Amino acid sequence: MDTTGISLAARMNAPAAPSLDPVRRTAEQFEAFFLRDIVGKMRDSARMGVGEGMFGDDAGSSTYSDFFDQSLAEHMVRGGGLGLAPVLEKLIRKNGGAEAANLQRKGGIDALV
Repeated sequence: MDTTGISLAARMNAPAAPSLDPVRRTAEQFEAFFLRDIVGKMRDSARMGVGEGMFGDDAGSSTYSDFFDQSLAEHMVRGGGLGLAPVLEKLIRKNGGAEAANLQRKGGIDALV
């Protein structure tokens, strides 16, 4: 059985790896942070009643939900996202790429929160 076509399709549809460029990475992190909030709000708004959340209503459900939202947002950004990261990258480079590189060394967008 020839699986060459299957593996080629999987590679073509795989999300891009996170960027190593500090300015690009900072822009991607900001877009992921923004998308994580949007995804979380959408998921929360879909609840119909008690215990109907995606991960139930037990003690760990909010942790699982947060992990899910973060992972989904990161994959969305690697897949092209909303297109916010390239715009932010251009603005950062125009208005001070050195500050963005410094922010990335300190831990990226999470250092601001």
